[in-house]
Amino acid sequence: MKNLTKFALLFSLASAFCFGETWSGRLVDSSCKAKAQASGEKMSCAATKATTNFGVELPDGKTLNLDPDGNAKAIEAIKDSKTAEVRVSVTGSINGDAVKVESIAVQQ
Repeated sequence: MKNLTKFALLFSLASAFCFGETWSGRLVDSSCKAKAQASGEKMSCAATKATTNFGVELPDGKTLNLDPDGNAKAIEAIKDSKTAEVRVSVTGSINGDAVKVESIAVQQ
């Protein structure tokens, strides 16, 4: 019985690391954002329906780039958007220099 309890505890702790993190912020054109940061210019870089590489600009100004699947999900998320600034909540995990996106939800 002790072994079963230890196994259950170990399994519970290990499964906690499988859940992704969630970030909320403004959906931006990550290519534009990279150019703006490199040049030091202040640019809006708001994501549009023509954007292909997306990022999430966090409240602290940091931008998290989305992986290819995340870019596809972002395109779907803003497809019906009627506002110039789209705020989203992204769930996923950091994988190298991009977020491996599990889900994107547009915030109203």
